[in-house]
Amino acid sequence: VSYIVQTTADFEKCLFSEKQHIMLQNQVVCAIFRFNSARKKRLKKPLFCLVQILKVLLQGFDVFCQNGEETMDRIEEAVERIPADLSIYTDESVQALSDALNTLVEDLDITDVNAVLAHVREVKPYAIINCAAYTAVDKCETEEDLAFKINAIGPRNLAIAAADVDAKLIHVSTDYVFAGDAESPYMETDATAPQSAYGRTKLAGEEFVKAFAKKYFIVRTAWLYGDGHNFVKTMLRLAETRDEVGVVADQVGSPTSALELAKGIVALVETDNYGVFHGTCEGQCSWADFA
Repeated sequence: VSYIVQTTADFEKCLFSEKQHIMLQNQVVCAIFRFNSARKKRLKKPLFCLVQILKVLLQGFDVFCQNGEETMDRIEEAVERIPADLSIYTDESVQALSDALNTLVEDLDITDVNAVLAHVREVKPYAIINCAAYTAVDKCETEEDLAFKINAIGPRNLAIAAADVDAKLIHVSTDYVFAGDAESPYMETDATAPQSAYGRTKLAGEEFVKAFAKKYFIVRTAWLYGDGHNFVKTMLRLAETRDEVGVVADQVGSPTSALELAKGIVALVETDNYGVFHGTCEGQCSWADFA
């Protein structure tokens, strides 16, 4: 393992721009995090997990290198030196490992405390990252009970389970826990005052996490875009069929890439710096400017 990690570090000697170097470093950090998670969960093939992740990363490194061809030759030579007995593992083994590290919403009802406890006790995770939420802000006003179950009871159950197996809990929250009338960016220590059912249920989830989890990170984010339904994709879709789109100009925030948020969570989870954090990208604009 140390050889593979050192080999990866040696790639930093290639001719990267500063931005490319940071991108490469972030990818390697994510790979090592995945390896550590597998190791700490006592999975049978943590080395194989790391090797597979690094192979994928290495295949893309040539696009960052000015001397890409020479670098890829070095990479292929290094990969060939990985112990041959790893070849006995199949694609099914890789998928099984991936499934062990990820739980889809269809697989686990986080509002069922017994189901959550059973699953967590079986998996014994090093960390739990809760990305589940009822995020239909307008519908929360008419379905607050359902929103409370998902946004508050769900995190409570995960916090109970995390404490039960001494795992870390990373809970993704929202800027909706604030009143939204500040003239400067909110700080983690500012008073909360949710003005909507969505905000109230998300704040309740935060309070449950604080009450039941021993090791927790609450990460409040805002204006997310990435895969799935989001403002960016909505604007792109509307632009295909309309000449003009009306967007509010009196709401200001910090558009945040889901990928960048994920990187921030990865950076936090390997620390013991528990507490509440605000995780957004830099800068600010109105919804109209964003559009």
